[in-house]
Amino acid sequence: MTGAATLRLFQPRGADITAGPTLLTVPVTRDTYGQPTLTVWPAVTVRRAGGRDDTLLRDARSGSVRYAAYRVGSAALTELRDDPLAVTAALLSDLSSVAGHVASQYRSVPRTAAQTAEVQRRIGAAVTRARPWLDTRRGLTDFPLGRLGNFTFGSVTLTQDSPAQAQAVITTTVGFTDDRTDSEYVSGERHTLTVNLDRAATGWQVTDWTLKPRTGELYEE
Repeated sequence: MTGAATLRLFQPRGADITAGPTLLTVPVTRDTYGQPTLTVWPAVTVRRAGGRDDTLLRDARSGSVRYAAYRVGSAALTELRDDPLAVTAALLSDLSSVAGHVASQYRSVPRTAAQTAEVQRRIGAAVTRARPWLDTRRGLTDFPLGRLGNFTFGSVTLTQDSPAQAQAVITTTVGFTDDRTDSEYVSGERHTLTVNLDRAATGWQVTDWTLKPRTGELYEE
């Protein structure tokens, strides 16, 4: 059973709430339990330094998950490409993809030798795609991509957003697998991810990114 879902803006009109035009239509499928599954959905609202709100959409229409930056207007949804948020989204996408593939190898489902090899191939491809980001990472400890089993993020804010420089601050949970890992639900610790970017002749690029443990959290994951 399949269907479609639409993304719209709802705005107050006097005492009523009025739906705007359709900004995006995406297919809805059913998982093995019969529950509806969306291939695209808004992951987080991003407050920019100037006060504007943009959004990151989680997009799995191609079969793999990516996060893309969009500007939401009253009548259109426009992907941001030459923009610091788009580059930040690419970093988040690649690290999230690695974590998803690494964790998937611990899923408790029977696999043939060929299926196990395919899982390892996907891990290798995701690690290769994400490895260039390590060139701009700043930190005292290693960041072993091949063991990154949990990389999720919550709030995203552009605390600096000028024509030449930008800074994104993101709350994240980061966890690595070890010899005791026996579940796809890899535990992690809360960090603040800070991404600094500047605009070069070829467009926006990450100058550096750092992870700092968050203190004073009410819980640990």
